[in-house]
Amino acid sequence: MERERLRIAQDMHDHIGGMLTQVSQLSDLGLGAAPPDTPVRAHLERIGTQSRAAVQALDEIIWATNPKNDNLPRFAEYISRFADEFFETSAIRCWQEMPADLPDLPLRADLRHNIFLAIREAFHNVLKHSAAASLWLRLALSDRQLRIEIEDNGRGFDRDKAGPGGNGLENMRSRLAECGGRMTLESAPGKGTRIQFAFPL
Repeated sequence: MERERLRIAQDMHDHIGGMLTQVSQLSDLGLGAAPPDTPVRAHLERIGTQSRAAVQALDEIIWATNPKNDNLPRFAEYISRFADEFFETSAIRCWQEMPADLPDLPLRADLRHNIFLAIREAFHNVLKHSAAASLWLRLALSDRQLRIEIEDNGRGFDRDKAGPGGNGLENMRSRLAECGGRMTLESAPGKGTRIQFAFPL
């Protein structure tokens, strides 16, 4: 099974990833020759944007499929890099607190994929709704329980009322429940938001 997962991950990277990268490069070449303020240029810009988004989505699928990533250090490395890339073009500064030496504990593919999707949803909520200047990503391990905390200094919201990103919060809770974990949330108007994911390894 692991050999088949590795083969699929490599095939997707080599074939589909290569084709999508070529589409992005061709759109850039077309933009260099297209007159400004024309429908053709707008279409080429859209093609470039969509193809780059597809490359990112494919990278996430390959990461989730590749059995070489079924361990805690690789997981921490990936979410750290993803956080930096996610916020690098935004006005939000991303701070990280990660343990220097994590044990080489196994992490099932379905578990790390669900946790990653929950983290990505939390990042999207911060970017879209928080008006924050800073975000903190923290990871801690204690007694084989992993805790991931995402905190921002944005506008916050009243938890007793329907806050922004309500469906996203429910999705995150569902994903944690699938992994045997739980999600806790703290927020108040003007006091930012803190989300914690905790699950056993």
